Amino acid sequence: KIISTSNDKTVRIWDVETGTQENLLEGHASRTYGLTVSMDGRRIVSGARDGKIIIWDADTKEIVRCLSAHTNWVNCIRFSPDEKRLASASDDGTLKIWDVETWELVFNINDHRGNVWTVAYSPNGAKIASGSADCMVRIWNATTGKQQSQPLIHDSPVYSIVWSPDSRRLISACYDGQIYFWNVPTSVQLGSPLHGHSAAINSLAI
Repeated sequence: KIISTSNDKTVRIWDVETGTQENLLEGHASRTYGLTVSMDGRRIVSGARDGKIIIWDADTKEIVRCLSAHTNWVNCIRFSPDEKRLASASDDGTLKIWDVETWELVFNINDHRGNVWTVAYSPNGAKIASGSADCMVRIWNATTGKQQSQPLIHDSPVYSIVWSPDSRRLISACYDGQIYFWNVPTSVQLGSPLHGHSAAINSLAI
């Protein structure tokens, strides 16, 4: 299956083999953007321009819960590796952490000084990294919600971040087309940024 969000306010599910649309999920009142799926495939979570997050039952296609704490675009949504928490990053400048069992807000993190565009849990689940228009990546303790180190400072807004498999390094991509490498335990930049793109980098993957 492939799942997509769109400016048409919908979430759509596609059959990869046939290329046909399998389901249409309607419930958002504004453009849909952030999207994630649980590892077992049973939950789909989508975020929208109006700040709403909807949790869908992937089997019944029914709405399980609507989260309304954000006040602007929900740009990025990620489950923790154990899928007990959900992180959401928003243009309202906050990073929010939710309890997946109760859907209660666990942490409301507002230390960034600009839109928060990306969030990622470390593979070991101990840390959360968030990237923002304030040109910083901040690292948080996933258990306490407290900032763990000094911010990782970039030359331009941070659009995407990805962890190394051992949870010790972080790679970040920026509006100015540069890619940075960081040693997370020491908060030290590794080498010089990669140059090549002539415009903003929207996404990274390992």
